Amino acid sequence: MRRLRPFAALGRVPLYCLASAAVGALAVTGLSAAASVRSDQPASPVPVTTSSAAQPVLPSWAIGPFNRYSDPRSVPYQGNPLITPHGDGWEAAAIYNPGVVYSDGTYKMLYRGQETDGGASQIGYATSADGVHFTEYSGNPVINNSVPHGSSGVEDPRLYQLNGTYYTFFTGYSGGQIDIDEAYSTDMVHWTQVGPVEQNDKDASVITNPQGVPVKMNGQYVMYYGQSGNGTYIAYSTDMVHWTAGTPVNLDLPSGYQPYEMCVAVTDYPTVAGAPLNRDIDMFFAGTLMANGRWYYAISELEFSRSNLTTELDQLTVPVMQPETSYELLGQTERTVFMNDIIFVDGQWRMYYGAGDTDVALATAPLRTAASGHPYTDFTGTSFEDGQRQPDWADEVDSGPGGDRKSTRPNSSHITISY
Repeated sequence: MRRLRPFAALGRVPLYCLASAAVGALAVTGLSAAASVRSDQPASPVPVTTSSAAQPVLPSWAIGPFNRYSDPRSVPYQGNPLITPHGDGWEAAAIYNPGVVYSDGTYKMLYRGQETDGGASQIGYATSADGVHFTEYSGNPVINNSVPHGSSGVEDPRLYQLNGTYYTFFTGYSGGQIDIDEAYSTDMVHWTQVGPVEQNDKDASVITNPQGVPVKMNGQYVMYYGQSGNGTYIAYSTDMVHWTAGTPVNLDLPSGYQPYEMCVAVTDYPTVAGAPLNRDIDMFFAGTLMANGRWYYAISELEFSRSNLTTELDQLTVPVMQPETSYELLGQTERTVFMNDIIFVDGQWRMYYGAGDTDVALATAPLRTAASGHPYTDFTGTSFEDGQRQPDWADEVDSGPGGDRKSTRPNSSHITISY
């Protein structure tokens, strides 16, 4: 996502960082170290670390908590980030914000690369047998910025699989204009460009099952899309190629969450071992999320109704992933995590995400135990006004008309939004 440029470029260092979460935050912590793009070392049998903080409170519909991939016992060290910038070509400065599906025993990834900080983005392809060690396609990039409406960059690919065909939706950026562009392929290498399917917005989030396969709702595929400032919408398709104009949808987020973007939508999904699947829609989104100076972009979740897709049922008031490690705190965009995918493989959720708008990293979430469901029963009850969710860390004066407190993004004098 093209969001901002940092006011100062900080050096990237291979340090270990274990950060403490603020009171009330959903903290996940992990060890960080520099990682190569490819490694011959086998995947660790214990590929994730657990948080040292208390387990966060989550309602039954929410996925998580998440743990960053890391195995400090491995020699050489195995852990995040999975893929880092390298060489002097199209991905020399940044590799981030991937879309991933799992098909025929292989993890297949499209990712965004940049030759220079702030330069035009292009899209590459990589595969992995274990979901950790990825091999890049030798003919990358597979989607470059010569496609129509992409002269200034093609960004943030979302990736889906359906009946032997792969579909990607990405941001086409050209001379200040943004659109949601679509392409499809049967081999992940040769892509047929559909062109813009929604204009003047970005962040396509097609409703899928846990394997990244789009599902029909009342006979149609459904795409949530959008961001603060440009609007948030729902579009429909019967063939995954031709989409209706967007119908506005209200995310009902407090003003302090801006800016924010839609990321991923999943239905018929598990969160608790042995429990029935959740039939409504879990929408992941990213934004400042009442950061109050603690991060720039973090990730959280909200719930939409399956029976009425424009109706929001609930939302978390804290992030499930926030910048804490060196590879998230530093980079092209400091203090930023962003996601384009969530897939369920071998009994756990896998989120491949962009760290600092520079690296690709992995976080996982096993299913929770049945006993964990009891404390979550009353999570949704609040006495706040409509549209104002419970603060996530500190009391604040509700000074706006009708209690709608307007707040500004932290450190706004240091960064510039660039859509």
